[in-house]
Amino acid sequence: MESSRPNLVRDAIGAELDRVGVSQRTLSRRSGISQGKVNQYVGGRVDVTTANASKMLAALSLAIVPQERLGPTQTASEPSEAADGSVCVRDERS
Repeated sequence: MESSRPNLVRDAIGAELDRVGVSQRTLSRRSGISQGKVNQYVGGRVDVTTANASKMLAALSLAIVPQERLGPTQTASEPSEAADGSVCVRDERS
């Protein structure tokens, strides 16, 4: 089932793959998620599960943190802010 609503996690993962030049195959290997599932998630054909979102974010050194907890060494990636006040960020310390 195709997802038509915006998804900040999916969009941030796709943007980070483009930004750092990492392939979906590499993300699959790093996260332990099949390449087919990674492709479905990034392409927006299915909604990503919380567990798999966490695995993909960790594989890309990304995390979801409340905006008020952003420190001076962290910057928000595009897209940044969710309705619940969470943001997808890249931890630049690592």
